[in-house]
Amino acid sequence: MHPFEKKLSEQLVAYRRLMAHPVLLAVSGGADSMALLHGVDRMGLSRGVRVAHYQHGLRVNAERDALFVLQECRKRSVPIVVGYHKPVKSSEVALREARHSFLEAEQRRLGCKSIWSAHHLQDQLETFLMRLVRGSGISGLAGIPIERGVWFRPLLNFSKAEILTYVRDEGISYVEDETNASLRYTRNLVRHTVLPPLEAVATLHGGVDAFYARLEGMFAELRSTAFEQRVESSELLSRVTETEYFCRLPLERWSELDVGSKTLLVRALFERLLVEVPSRKRLEALLSAIDSQTSSFDVEGELRVLRSAGHLYFQTREQRLRPGPKFFKNKLRIESPELELEMDLDETVSAIPRTALPGDRIGGTKLKKHLHALGLPRPERRLWPLLVQPEGAVIWHALRSRPGVHLRRLGFPFAITAPQQDKA
Repeated sequence: MHPFEKKLSEQLVAYRRLMAHPVLLAVSGGADSMALLHGVDRMGLSRGVRVAHYQHGLRVNAERDALFVLQECRKRSVPIVVGYHKPVKSSEVALREARHSFLEAEQRRLGCKSIWSAHHLQDQLETFLMRLVRGSGISGLAGIPIERGVWFRPLLNFSKAEILTYVRDEGISYVEDETNASLRYTRNLVRHTVLPPLEAVATLHGGVDAFYARLEGMFAELRSTAFEQRVESSELLSRVTETEYFCRLPLERWSELDVGSKTLLVRALFERLLVEVPSRKRLEALLSAIDSQTSSFDVEGELRVLRSAGHLYFQTREQRLRPGPKFFKNKLRIESPELELEMDLDETVSAIPRTALPGDRIGGTKLKKHLHALGLPRPERRLWPLLVQPEGAVIWHALRSRPGVHLRRLGFPFAITAPQQDKA
């Protein structure tokens, strides 16, 4: 057995559960993916394998590569599906997202439980360097995980040299993506201008092979540290109130955190809200703005952070634009599922339920000013349940008692708890 196949076999021992189901192998036709396809075939695993090849149609040799992969799969009697889509944008991110969408759709359609890709240690190092420049945290610097969701990367602990040696020894055919030489893409720029001098330095310290072997240990340590941070992040997030409209943290609790914990919490919130985590420089500016008591500011146009009534709020654009709660009135019974609101009216009360609108007044006071005086934070005012007379005058809200209004329940996690009024 070739050393490559032996190492791959050992690598797969811990992931035997994946091989109990059909596997989708992402094959571009390059040396890495062809080595993985050949290795899987040689090890007798190809019966449960399906291959997917995706092309964007942006390269001169795209059709050639697709035909090559098709022929190689036929030689091995491995089923293959080829996808094609010319994207509107040709950025690295857009191309990767289009490719991943295709592969994940095929994985579901074909009933495969996992998608195997041929990422290796050099890819890991390139990712590390790119994220280092952007100022990523430990989780980002830990690089590409071996397994995440349906994605599995069995060659992540293999160096490029190990893969090329296997390809040469076994006479494995492959094609070269001509865009790999272009410095237009960030990864190629790192690969061709940063890695060569780095590897040259490594020759003075035990050689390139030893350097990549040490990287295995380094990334294992980073992944371990990243896991510890995720545990800490979970503990920090437990202090945050999360709703469909905002995330809220008492400023008192925020002030108790050191800089490291604040950074970790904000990163975790960005990830929880599915907003791209900004660079370290932008994060530092964000923490500084919060601590300087800036009342409201936007981050990259995606997330609004504001201070109000002793609380810190994080809101995505979608959350800010989310329609307010719906109210349902059945005779004298009023309910709102979003607010977990249940209330009854006496027959003497003629009013409709809704939330605040610009210009609302209660008595002779602007409703906005009235709710502010009561300490209700700004992001919550638009959710606060009201009763309004047909002509538009506000006659009740959840902090105001009124005869004939019986508040049974209000379960939404407002910063101020509404008293359960008039239960008689």
